[in-house]
Amino acid sequence: MAKQEKKEFDFINEQIKTRPFYKKKWFARMMTGIGCAVVFGGVAGVTFAIVKPWAEKQFGNPEPQTQIVILPEESESETESAAETESALKTESMPETENMSETESAPVKEGAPETESASVTEKGTAGPPEDVSETTVPRTEHSAEPTTKQAESESPAGDDDTEPAVNKAETEQTSKETKTEPPAKETEPESKAPAETSGAAGTHGQTENTESGGEQEEPEKKGMEIEDYKMLYGKLAEVAGEASKSVVTVTGLQENANLFDDVYGSDIQSSGLIVATTGLNIYILTEWRTLDGSSKTLVTFPDGCTAEAVLQKRDPETGLAIVRVAFSALPADMKSEIKIAELGSSQNISKGDPVIAVGSPLGYSNSIAFGMVTSMTETPAVDCCYNVITTDMIGSSNGSGIILDLDGKIIGIISQDFYKENEQITVSGICISELRWLIETLSNDSEIQYLGIVGKEVTDSVAKELDMPKGLYVKSVEVDSPAMYCGIRTADVITAIQGTDIENMDDYVEVLRRHKSEDVLKITLMRQGPDGYVEMTKDITVGAR
Repeated sequence: MAKQEKKEFDFINEQIKTRPFYKKKWFARMMTGIGCAVVFGGVAGVTFAIVKPWAEKQFGNPEPQTQIVILPEESESETESAAETESALKTESMPETENMSETESAPVKEGAPETESASVTEKGTAGPPEDVSETTVPRTEHSAEPTTKQAESESPAGDDDTEPAVNKAETEQTSKETKTEPPAKETEPESKAPAETSGAAGTHGQTENTESGGEQEEPEKKGMEIEDYKMLYGKLAEVAGEASKSVVTVTGLQENANLFDDVYGSDIQSSGLIVATTGLNIYILTEWRTLDGSSKTLVTFPDGCTAEAVLQKRDPETGLAIVRVAFSALPADMKSEIKIAELGSSQNISKGDPVIAVGSPLGYSNSIAFGMVTSMTETPAVDCCYNVITTDMIGSSNGSGIILDLDGKIIGIISQDFYKENEQITVSGICISELRWLIETLSNDSEIQYLGIVGKEVTDSVAKELDMPKGLYVKSVEVDSPAMYCGIRTADVITAIQGTDIENMDDYVEVLRRHKSEDVLKITLMRQGPDGYVEMTKDITVGAR
């Protein structure tokens, strides 16, 4: 019993001791780990040095991602300065060109080979009248027969040592003919010479008809024939076909389920526009409605090749989006066949200008339409203002594509978001001049500055008639926007932002795009009260979308 109690007592008094720290053992482990790391790093470095050249040779060296830049339009002042510079350069180079032309044309005006002039100089006498006429008449098809004195005056003096002798001999012979031969025979050489040159003969005949008092008949004016219409529409089709090389078809595949959980697929198609390329990707502008809710996006190129696309960025205001297609998903020889769209200018477009619609303007792919511009409408949007081109071409609610001028340059992007309800659907598009910045921003996946204001300019006439201050009239404020949170209301008039005067939407957009999200701006506005407009100042934080 005593032994059992002792054992229990010993068990109760048992203590747990910490494991002793052995410095040498831990140091050895640390050195072993460092050694293994050095060995593994060396092996990895040698392997990378060996494998990298082989991989570059086998798969190619990928190009780095570059910044996409959409070139801005040239202003009128820049175009005029470029034209003045070009004309100045042409003026400076003109004297040299004239001297060269005179030197080169001297033998032609003389009208005789070098051997003939040399023989005349040696003999010192001129040949028979026929020889003189052949020498003095230049063999050109578009000039009348010059006389001997005109030939002498046209030929430059001092060009050759033999020319004075020839001119002197010709003058002597002409004077002899005037003294010895009757007037009727003097015209014989001149009448024979035109027979040898068709151009001179035609001019001589016209001169005789004019002297005899005969009147020339005016050519009959004819209207356009069927062949002319065929040629006209053929030319328009060529312009459309060339621009269609940069138009693709974007398809959004959607998967839906019915009441019995059966999954079925549907797809939505729209046109896309190749706007930029880099060494890695192709960037395509299309409509967001095609991609909304789709599980997969496919792009079909003009040659029939299809590749999967990935969304880059979208703009909810215009309904446009940028998708990208990797070059690695396309055949190797297709990279050189990709054509980037040529953007034009919509600033000089006016009513009545002929235009071409390409893409899917009628609701189905690879269709074209011809028409003219019927109106240019200013459409306010959130933090922006777009001009919309309206044409007389009947469109479709599912239409998409681009609008071209007769030079084949893009002047508008067809967008369903700017169609108005309860109106006849005609082909309409956003002017390309207002979309250049947006295309570049979406392609680079950059932020779009956002305040949430829809505004309209207060013109001089409106300000005078309604006794309003000049500035940007706030038509509406978006819900949950920075403008709503800072206290801006409908009917306010914005007059300045960060000390910069605001007179229209262009001034507003220019100031906004100079800042980034989270920047705090000071907005000066005028608000109508019982005693008239009162100036107020608000601090607003720029958002992004």
